Amino acid sequence: MSRECTAAVVVAALLWVVCSAPAYAAQPVVVRVGDIVQRAVELDGSEVTFEGEAIGEALRADGDSVWVNVLDEGTAIGVWMPDDMAEQIERFGAYRQTGDTVRVTGVVNLACDRHGGDLDVHATALEVTGSGEPRSERLRPLEALVGAIGFACAGAAALVARTRERKRFEET
Repeated sequence: MSRECTAAVVVAALLWVVCSAPAYAAQPVVVRVGDIVQRAVELDGSEVTFEGEAIGEALRADGDSVWVNVLDEGTAIGVWMPDDMAEQIERFGAYRQTGDTVRVTGVVNLACDRHGGDLDVHATALEVTGSGEPRSERLRPLEALVGAIGFACAGAAALVARTRERKRFEET
């Protein structure tokens, strides 16, 4: 084989290896809600992806969009999204239940002109990654008894103080 043919075969083999390798879409880096809040100046206008629990309820924003609060490690952020996107969320976190876990991709707005100048995220994508569940809070009898005794003692002390004050007022 001539040098040209050998070179052509080598180039063709390299191209085949490079071009036939599977292409993987880059997975977005997931940030914490607390990081978004702390780095809001730096992230203003950037697209971010974060996860957390949908809490409260979907609050009507305008004609065809809602606000959803997403909680992550004690920090929540308001996310503005279209109605049809929010309809994916079945359960919102409250006292008696945990909310669905959602992964939100959206644009950070440090001082959103459209929404009163507050920090928010305008969602471009939403994925429900986990379902919320009912919470079971059982009554703890000992704690209830201690609370009731403390309440009764405070009431008795207030009654004694009021009686003493009334007597002092009557004596003058």
